Amino acid sequence: MIPDGASISSVSLARWYKQYTQGEGRLSFDPYISGFVRSHSSNAPIGDSAPTASAYMTGKLTQAGFLSMLPPPCGNDLVEVDPALAYTPRMTLFEAARIAGGKAIGLVVTCEFTHATPAATSAHWYARNDYATISEQMIHNSIDVVMGGGTKFLSDAQERFLQTYGYTVLRDDLAGFRSFGGGRLWALFGDEYMDYDTERDTLQQPSLAEMTHRAIEILSQREEGFCLLVEGSKIDWAAHDNDRMRILSEMLAFDEAARVALDFARACGRTLVIICPDHGTGGVSIGDSGSSRNYSRLSLGEIFGHIGFTTGGHTGEDVFLAVYDPRGRALGGLVTAPQVNAYIMDAMALGATLDELTAKYYARRAADCDLHFEANSSIVRRGNEVFRTKVPAIFVDRTGEWFVSKELKELLK
Repeated sequence: MIPDGASISSVSLARWYKQYTQGEGRLSFDPYISGFVRSHSSNAPIGDSAPTASAYMTGKLTQAGFLSMLPPPCGNDLVEVDPALAYTPRMTLFEAARIAGGKAIGLVVTCEFTHATPAATSAHWYARNDYATISEQMIHNSIDVVMGGGTKFLSDAQERFLQTYGYTVLRDDLAGFRSFGGGRLWALFGDEYMDYDTERDTLQQPSLAEMTHRAIEILSQREEGFCLLVEGSKIDWAAHDNDRMRILSEMLAFDEAARVALDFARACGRTLVIICPDHGTGGVSIGDSGSSRNYSRLSLGEIFGHIGFTTGGHTGEDVFLAVYDPRGRALGGLVTAPQVNAYIMDAMALGATLDELTAKYYARRAADCDLHFEANSSIVRRGNEVFRTKVPAIFVDRTGEWFVSKELKELLK
C-alpha cells in the first residue's frame, strides 16, 4: 500500500486532524510502523514516482521517468549502473507472483491506471508519460483486477482484447462494480482520474476503501493467494498544489483503505501488509513563518492555519515503513526500497529470483522469421496459429533491441 507523496509531516498532520475532528488521533497503521525507507532514484536523492515505485517492484534503482527498466549511466549515479543493461526490462514482483506463484494480481488506485505507480507493477518503459505504450503493455500483462481512473486511456480495441480473454470491463458503472460476482475485472471511473475524496459523488465513484474491499474480495478467491497494490494516488497531487485540506482528506481516505486491508490480514492470518510512501511531496511542515513567535500558544484548531510548504515538487526525506507480518518477522529499521522488494519476495517464497525470471521472460532476442509478434503485445502468431506468452514483448526503440519470453523457443519446436 503506497500513500503517494506522503511525507512524515503529512502523516503527523493527518493524525492531528483526525484527533481534532474525531477525537482520536491514531491512524490504522500506527501500531505497525517499524522503520523508515531511504527512497531515491539511481542518480538523484529526490525521486519521482516512476523510479521509486520501480525500486519497490524490481529491487533495482533507476532514473526519473523509467518504469521497471534499468537506466543508462549518466555521470552522477548514486549506485553502480551497468551500461550493458541500459534500457533492459526488469521483472517485477507482481509479474513474478503471477508467473512463478500462480497468484492473482490487482491494482487499486485513484489516478489513471497508466500513472507511474500502477504502471511500474506491469509495464517496462523509459518514458512514464507514454500512456499509449504503457496501457498496451498493461492489458497484455494479465492483471486480474484493475480499479481506478482513466477510461480515456483504455481504447475500444483494448477493451475488446480484455473481453476476449474473459475480463469484465466497466466504465463509470458503480452499480456494476458493486454487483460484480467474481473473475477478472477492469473497473474504471473518470475520464482521466477519479475525484478527490471530498469532491467524490458517492453515487458515481467508489471510495478507495470500497475498492480495496472489493479487490480483496475478488482476488482472495484464488487458492494460491494474491498480490495487490493499493495507492492513495492523490495525496501527492494535493501536496503538489500545497492544498492542506485535500492532503488531509486524501490521507484519511487512504487510512480507511489501510484499515480494510489490515482487518482482512489479521482475520486471514496468512497475509502480509506493507505500507510505505514512494517519496515525499510539498515539504509539508506543521508550523510556518506566521507561527515563528507564537507556535507554543497555538491551539489544535489554530494549527491548521499554519501549515507550511517549501516546494511544489517532490522532497528527498526518508519515508515511513509500516508492516503487518503474521509470521512475526516485520522488516524494520532504516532500509532501502530494494530491501523492501527483497523482503516481499522472500515472504512469497516463489522458488525463483527476479534475476532468474528476468532472464527467462525478458531475454534479448532478434525477431524470428516464422513467428510474428508485436511490441507491447503478448500475442504471437505462426501462420494461422495464435499463441499467448506470459508477458508482452518489449521493443526498445532507443537501442533497437527486442526482449521476449523464452516461451518462444517452445513455439519453434
